[in-house]
Amino acid sequence: MQNPQERPTYEILRTQREAAVEVIYERYGKKLYSYAINSWHLDEDTTWEIVYETLYKTIAKIDNYEFTSEKKFGSFLFTIFCNNLRRHYRDKKKREERLSFSTFNEQNFEAAKSDPELYTERKVQEQMVEASLQSYRQPETPEDSLMKIMEACLAKMQDWERILLLLRSQDMPYGEIAKYVSKPADQLKVYYQRARKKLEKLIEVELTSTSQD
Repeated sequence: MQNPQERPTYEILRTQREAAVEVIYERYGKKLYSYAINSWHLDEDTTWEIVYETLYKTIAKIDNYEFTSEKKFGSFLFTIFCNNLRRHYRDKKKREERLSFSTFNEQNFEAAKSDPELYTERKVQEQMVEASLQSYRQPETPEDSLMKIMEACLAKMQDWERILLLLRSQDMPYGEIAKYVSKPADQLKVYYQRARKKLEKLIEVELTSTSQD
């Protein structure tokens, strides 16, 4: 009889959906994490976010592909991961380019308050900054602001999930957070990603409901 540990990952993902995330995480999650941290120099939370995005996407696509070996499945998984890493850097670069366009020489900006020769430059800089801010602003009212929606969604979560999300948002180490949520520190990374996804879904539902009102 074949040892479950020897079964190809792709077979387990197809036949044991309820255990899919745990299985693929145990076999590949930490390897992908180490690769991204050491080779791409990403921060911890961003890395785990991309790792879990890759794992969930692989599970979703598993029935669309055939694999003849664990090695080929591993290559498939790694390809998805690298594509996600490249997209992250591409999006990050676009954001940085957009922000760099609106940056200004702070010294000249301040000097322009009293120097007529710098007045035109100062006005242009003000317009650039304002244009950049306007592109990010979304019309909102006190009733449907994203902050209030987020607070309402957090209130729907379990206490320990809410504490985990809030403390992690303050960059508190998982080892310290474990003291407040009564969960093993080495499992908090997994719980954190699940809690984030849960919050995102709650917010999505709330936003959809608000837009239909």
